[in-house]
Amino acid sequence: MEKLLEQTLKIIEDKFIKVLYVNLTDDTFKIVKAPQEEIEDEQTFSNSFSQWFSASAKCGWVHFDDLDSFLNSINLDYLRQYFKNSDNKFGICYRRVYKDSYIWVEMEIAKTENYTDSNQEVCLYVLNINDTVYAINKREKQLEEKLSIQERDNEILKSLANVYYSMHLIDLNTDTISEIRGNQDIRDYINKNSYANLQLKIAMDNLIVPSYIDKALNFVNLQTLKQRMGTKSIITEELFSNNVGWIRANFIAVKDENNVLNKVLFVIRVIDEEKRREESLIQYSYTDGLTKLYNRRAYDNDLINIKKKTYNELCIVMIDANGLKQINDTYGHQAGDEFIRDTASIISEVFTNIGRCYRTGGDEFVVIAAKSKIEICKKIIELNQLLEKHIGNYPYKMTVSVGYASIEDYPDLSIEKLEKIADTKMYENKKLYYDNLSLMHTTKIQ
Repeated sequence: MEKLLEQTLKIIEDKFIKVLYVNLTDDTFKIVKAPQEEIEDEQTFSNSFSQWFSASAKCGWVHFDDLDSFLNSINLDYLRQYFKNSDNKFGICYRRVYKDSYIWVEMEIAKTENYTDSNQEVCLYVLNINDTVYAINKREKQLEEKLSIQERDNEILKSLANVYYSMHLIDLNTDTISEIRGNQDIRDYINKNSYANLQLKIAMDNLIVPSYIDKALNFVNLQTLKQRMGTKSIITEELFSNNVGWIRANFIAVKDENNVLNKVLFVIRVIDEEKRREESLIQYSYTDGLTKLYNRRAYDNDLINIKKKTYNELCIVMIDANGLKQINDTYGHQAGDEFIRDTASIISEVFTNIGRCYRTGGDEFVVIAAKSKIEICKKIIELNQLLEKHIGNYPYKMTVSVGYASIEDYPDLSIEKLEKIADTKMYENKKLYYDNLSLMHTTKIQ
């Protein structure tokens, strides 16, 4: 792997934003390449990879919306376990802040040739996947003094071929295609040296699942490729295949000495594991750790999406568990955690089949359901019945205060105003609950 990285760095080093050699075992690192501003931080975190990398991310290098998933992905314990259990590279895409905007980058971590379970040496590199034309062209000019165009192309292909699931060289002038690296499932459809446009369409039609066929056919259309690429050196599409799951297909420009695009590389990389990791991280960032319901972040995000749609039926249900402080004070926080978990479990049991359930605070829950208020009222009755029957490990009584607002009653109100009405009703019911509790206590004393 080190040899492959060294070859690739030699050819297209400007494409890399950052390259590190990292020892996961003792949390040390060596910088091969990094922005000057980040290198200056090395004096503060000279021996710790995890501290240096997370500190630079929190200082603004990583887009705020991607920060949680990024920090989760570079968790040292997670990486150590990952590389012990897997021979594959680890990768994640995120937005890197650049001036007043951002660029999409891909971070990959791969084992080096010296890697062992007791001495986990890896190489980390960050690639700009927005558009690398400037960096590649700059390096190409330097290489033209030493290599012919053919030698340069051959060396690039040798360095990159092993990274991809398949790689084909396409001549746009002659409509021919030749394999550099391939698999049998691809060779079944791309196995000749002519009619590249037709062969690519046939391959996509057989390899890609129906829901992604139109996108795939548009992407491999060689008749529109030059126009779509413009001045870019690479264009990308993510597709779902029948055989290996998620793939990332790229067209990479191979320009002649006059900077004219006559050839392209068509490369496919399997990213199914990366996609599953991304989905897992997204799910993790939207899930409440204690209850496994959706969290406040997911709730706020869903409210934004709801604003963009029109609903004939929609209800917001605010639920607040009663007596959490008293349970914590009487039986301890372990009992309080059980109380919250069990309340969440019953809310989920009642409402999950009709809507989405969130824990938005300590003892605060919300349900959003595209259902009529009659259905919601029935569910609230069911919720109270199940809470009343519940028996836990501690002798407390489970009750909740509930308030709801329906678009049927308030058709002209925004989702924020529905939320406020439901919240107000919930607090009114909570006040009644505690007033009655106080009255019962007073009666007993008399």
